[in-house]
Amino acid sequence: MTANTSLPTPPPTRSIGLDADVARCALEPARPRGDGGYRTFRFDAGFLGFQGHFPDDPAVPAIAQIIAAVDSIAACLSRPLVLSSVLSAKFRRVVRPGETVLVSWSRVERENRPQWRCKLTCGDEAVADFTLILREEA
Repeated sequence: MTANTSLPTPPPTRSIGLDADVARCALEPARPRGDGGYRTFRFDAGFLGFQGHFPDDPAVPAIAQIIAAVDSIAACLSRPLVLSSVLSAKFRRVVRPGETVLVSWSRVERENRPQWRCKLTCGDEAVADFTLILREEA
């Protein structure tokens, strides 16, 4: 799935608990590296996102992958950030329960505005890549 245009993002919601459950799956603190950073996750069989996506064929939802990146960037910077928009996204492979996912990101400036290029991998396999615009949480 590829998106080439900026999509409007609804206001962040924490009511479903997905954000907290994604954070629970982090295996380590977010760590800086160069102009970005990284963090490792493992989504175990009890992960909330598997309940509806899909019960008989569980896969980590794309939104959970994006939440993992946003929360990791915010934690690394020690700033409360929320998703403003996804400029582009490509989800290349399904992430199954128990797989270890490395989330890495780098900051780039476009039109005097920071953007975050994110890449998710399982071992040597690309899982997803996307570019995010984040804003300070109100």
